[in-house]
Amino acid sequence: MDNIDNILTMLETRFSIKDKGRYFIIKCPGCNEQSAYLYKNQLEKCKHNARIVCNRKNQCSYNSSIAMILNMSPHENIEEMDIFF
Repeated sequence: MDNIDNILTMLETRFSIKDKGRYFIIKCPGCNEQSAYLYKNQLEKCKHNARIVCNRKNQCSYNSSIAMILNMSPHENIEEMDIFF
């Protein structure tokens, strides 16, 4: 399993994720609405530094890196992390 699969597994344990082709729709950590998104190309390029952004800009405007959401160091090795939530 590569880093991206590990990241998605960790996100799926905490948030509802729907594959929409070029991006994922995610339950927003800020407002709990199914309105946040994560672009697949950003995830492939940036791994855990990719951004999850709420599409409800006027109501929520959540914007955070996967590392911040999963409470990990930006330099931490994903493959060495245990998945506990």
